Amino acid sequence: MIITCHLLQYYDNVFFRLFNVGVQVFLIISGYLYGIKKLNQYRQFFLNKSRR
Repeated sequence: MIITCHLLQYYDNVFFRLFNVGVQVFLIISGYLYGIKKLNQYRQFFLNKSRR
């Protein structure tokens, strides 16, 4: 959706607004997947994330 949105914007097509929700959909899905993840060691999780 994001690639299609950028391509339509490049070619000055007004339908790019239909595909502009790709970022919001990605954030919702990734937030949900992080939310259901079981964590046993919170400290180790945050240390690994900060190293990236």
